[in-house]
Amino acid sequence: MANQKNVFINQVTITASALAQAFDMADTLTDVYFDRQYNTGGANALTPLDLEASGFTSDQIASFVTMAQQIQALRHNQAVVSGDYDATLNQLRRDI
Repeated sequence: MANQKNVFINQVTITASALAQAFDMADTLTDVYFDRQYNTGGANALTPLDLEASGFTSDQIASFVTMAQQIQALRHNQAVVSGDYDATLNQLRRDI
């Protein structure tokens, strides 16, 4: 039984670290998106040509940024807007 608890504790540690890294990167990507004005209507907005090789649309990237903003709000105990964030991730992920 002690071994199962050790495995559990190890998995909690691994998952917490992975989440922290993902949250930190999502914050950075959100900052870059707006600071470089990649957003729709920005002076340097992402274009279909910019996104062509990825197969993504600017709407999909904007949905990711919205999701990242909501995660940040959750982490800072602020109000969160519900959305279909699983769909956003599933459209952008390439690991499956």
